[in-house]
Amino acid sequence: MMTFDTEGLLDFIARGEKSPPPVFVGREDVLEDIEAAGETVWDDDPNAHGVPGMTRIVQGAPGAGKTSILAELARRSAERDGAPRQSRVVTVGSSELLESLPDVLRAVAAAASLPQQRWRDVFRNLTLSLDAGIPSASLDIAWPTHVPAPQTLSELARRCAPATWQAPVIVAVDEAQALPGPAHEPHALFLQGIHNAVKGMPLNLVLAGLGDTREAAHEMDLTRGTTIHEVDGLDATDCATLMQGFCRHFGMDPAGHEARLDALAAPCEGWPRHLHFAMQALAEEALRREGDLASVDWAWIGNEAAESRTRYYSGQQSAAMAGSASLVAGVMQSLVPGMKLGDVRDAIWRLERDNRDESLQWRLPEGLDVDGFYTHLVHRGALQERADHTVHCPIPSFRTHLVRAGRLDPDAGPGERWTRDRASARSRLPPSL
Repeated sequence: MMTFDTEGLLDFIARGEKSPPPVFVGREDVLEDIEAAGETVWDDDPNAHGVPGMTRIVQGAPGAGKTSILAELARRSAERDGAPRQSRVVTVGSSELLESLPDVLRAVAAAASLPQQRWRDVFRNLTLSLDAGIPSASLDIAWPTHVPAPQTLSELARRCAPATWQAPVIVAVDEAQALPGPAHEPHALFLQGIHNAVKGMPLNLVLAGLGDTREAAHEMDLTRGTTIHEVDGLDATDCATLMQGFCRHFGMDPAGHEARLDALAAPCEGWPRHLHFAMQALAEEALRREGDLASVDWAWIGNEAAESRTRYYSGQQSAAMAGSASLVAGVMQSLVPGMKLGDVRDAIWRLERDNRDESLQWRLPEGLDVDGFYTHLVHRGALQERADHTVHCPIPSFRTHLVRAGRLDPDAGPGERWTRDRASARSRLPPSL
């Protein structure tokens, strides 16, 4: 018999968007590939550790669940039995890497040298202390406070000989799109050392970030050998597993309510952040009904989840986007399958040029050129570049929201305005062209 977890639901609600998903679904192919890459850098001969070009990049729009992937990767690594090839995971944010590189190196040393049980204990203690549920390299773990922290990867290699390592270590960097590009900066040299396996240590690298993370990696000279994982929405089966698993996790029996749960998830379009909003709304109503799903107000839950999505979209629409709302709407309306970066840049340029005299909302935001505006839309989740270099809007309902915000017709066929604008522009050219 299930026991309704009142305290657990209260904690889940209190943490809001920062609460990790109570049930992890999907993304198994991503996890398996990262784990396999981590095992590859380990060799039975400690003098042969390290394989260059094993870096993995996990990129997607805000709310795609990238942080959850890193959290699950770290959790699984801590729970294994500790066979030599089983990687430990040190997860850091881009700001930690920039501001506290010695702490990151200290955390790597701890992960490399601790016995598995001790590493598991350290991981659990860190997890309990952090809202995100991810170990933070800025915390002091298993490195003597009287010993200065290493400052570079070379110094780490001198202090921690490869033969002393207990397991391979994956350094996973979240929000990696924020890492600046100069290849000679300390953080970039550290990442290059891992990517190129120059020190003979069993280290591997994972970068998780927004849709231009690959470009950020290239700016830091992390090029040949990187593997890209694009993170989009979950499929219908995963959504059903997540919603029912959420109920079971907190002691609510989903039997007989599967159709209601599917209907609640459907408007989320498989987007993890939106599914999280749906679970938050269900949690609030379930608390009022003491976990009895037969008596909850499903209409209220659906409306609350919808309002959360709208608030999220409003939050993603920056001041720059609001000030150029018509231009944003035109760009979103212009998207058609197969468009590449150059096509989208052309669309921005043409739409701004042809309509700038109609309204200030058709003009580029102050201080942004075409490339800067494109990057801004990527960082806000409106656009995403796939591995094949095509560009799309990862969340269809966000596209609709932005088109409406610019007072254009969201029901116009994709590319209709793009085609019309090109024809209009062509008609104004001299006959000789």
